[in-house]
Amino acid sequence: MTASPFDCVVRGFASLRANWRLVPLLWLQQVLAMALFVLGAAVPLVVLGRGWWSAFADWRPAGAEEMLLDLSAAVAPVALPLSIALLGTAVVWTLAAVAFCWFQAGSLAVLVAAERQAPPGPPRGWRVFAVYDRALFVGGARRLWRRCFGFWNLWGLAALGWLVAFAVVVLAAELAAASWGWPGLA
Repeated sequence: MTASPFDCVVRGFASLRANWRLVPLLWLQQVLAMALFVLGAAVPLVVLGRGWWSAFADWRPAGAEEMLLDLSAAVAPVALPLSIALLGTAVVWTLAAVAFCWFQAGSLAVLVAAERQAPPGPPRGWRVFAVYDRALFVGGARRLWRRCFGFWNLWGLAALGWLVAFAVVVLAAELAAASWGWPGLA
């Protein structure tokens, strides 16, 4: 049986209403992931201190070379601590991604179980979707978080590919402009 998009939305809201305990868990997921993300981003900034920002203070497009030299001079004394801080950032952000995926996988397990339990067709009440159980959430999270983590890594790899392609096109345009001048690109 095929359901209309409206019926699917009604069914989804009924399932969420019956399993309302997922909402605070998803809020906790957002707060935890955001806190870990900010913590990971703050560590390299603390290592760099306030002095590195002065390299950007008088930035002009024509003076990009000087800006990069000033930036490298500001970063050189803290290169080793900055490298360690960036490694720490990668670890903390990976933990944030794992926490995010753990909560997503648990929610998915509960919502799939609710959908399987309810009879097909338009919902005859939201109580037919009620399946939330802490053991179901935690068991689904343990079982499925790796798949969710793999999916987000695959998605990130695809996004990185597009970003690298864009950077190559911009770099090629810069090299062409340096060789032929900007009117040569038209």
